[in-house]
This record gives sequence, C-alpha cells and structure tokens, in this order.
Amino acid sequence: MRISLTTSPKDIDYYFSQRKLDGLVIMPFGLGGATEEVYDRINYWIKEGKTVVLRTQCLSGITDPTEYSVGWPAIKGGAISAVDMTVEAAYSKLMWVLSRREYQTEEQIKEQMHHNFVGEIDPRKVSFYLQNEKSRIEKAKTS
Repeated sequence: MRISLTTSPKDIDYYFSQRKLDGLVIMPFGLGGATEEVYDRINYWIKEGKTVVLRTQCLSGITDPTEYSVGWPAIKGGAISAVDMTVEAAYSKLMWVLSRREYQTEEQIKEQMHHNFVGEIDPRKVSFYLQNEKSRIEKAKTS
C-alpha cells in the first residue's frame, strides 16, 4: 500500500478489517515519512496482532522511519523496516514468514524479515540500520 499525504487511516483499516489481512507492506514516502494519523493507525493494528512492514517508495536506499520524529512510534510499536529489500521481496517474504507456524512472535517475525535467505536483503545494511535504530532509541530515552 502506497502512502501519500492524502492517505487516510481508514485506508489502512480497509486492509486489516475488510480484507482481513494478517500483514501488510506499507510504502511511506522518503525514508519512512507519513502523517501522524497514519502512524497512529499502524500502531493500533500492530497492537491488534497484525504485522506491518515499512518499505520506502524510493527505488534505492534504505527504509528508516526513525529518521523522522513521526516515524518513531511505529518502530517502537513494532513496525518492521524492510531496510533495502525491493517491494516484491518484502511482500513475498512477509507472506512466507506469516505462513510459517514457527515464527509467531513479533520478535521472531522481525528477525526473519531481517534475515538474508537468498540475497534479498543486504546483511550489512540490516546491521547498520539496527545499530542506528538502537542508538536512536537509547538517545531518545536520555533526552
């Protein structure tokens, strides 16, 4: 699902409540930008047990919602960055991970989404992203 400035939280509700999806790849703009209302709705659905993967609309680069203050709540709430995966890889991988019974917890799903199985994600970029995410979270705690 592509995000724009006109995206409504009801658009996200449609996929989870009407289509009854367990997970969704959402494509915010830039590194991970979206409106506060959209991120609030993403967090609502994550608390309801849904999985949300964020993948930038940019053709290259990484998805880093922690770059913007509005993206922080989504990452803290459990949204998963697709880092540098293509949107096709993120969709396919999410479907595969959610179909596996052994990956049921939020942490297990995140770990598998960030695991490189066949070259779909760059382990160096994942490591860089996770270190960056961790340091920003630690910095935010002390601020």
